[in-house]
Amino acid sequence: MLRFVFRERRLTVDGIFATVAAYLVIALLFAQVYLLLLAWNPESFALPVAAAERAPHLLQNDMTYFSLVTLATVGYGDILPRSETARIMAMIEAWSGSSTSRWSSPLSSECSPPTTRLTGLSR
Repeated sequence: MLRFVFRERRLTVDGIFATVAAYLVIALLFAQVYLLLLAWNPESFALPVAAAERAPHLLQNDMTYFSLVTLATVGYGDILPRSETARIMAMIEAWSGSSTSRWSSPLSSECSPPTTRLTGLSR
């Protein structure tokens, strides 16, 4: 999927869907890593409700939500990473989210106006 995104040089519907799909796959992978961190150390995250009191499917929802918010670099603050490992993973995910625009730059280059380089401005 990423190979398709990198290879494509024109704006196409397939390219847009591939970029969105890659973004969501990254979010879901990080959500699974966060669930593993919670299984390893239930105090890895400050959740609105303690991890021990949550059903597994609700923890999955919480970690998917946290992953999407972190990847989008929104950071609402309702779920916070507490452990060093969780903080490092959140930083890596936030960096991944901010660099996603570089992946799709071949796709977005046709949508943005061309930039010109100003040389030798004289009157």
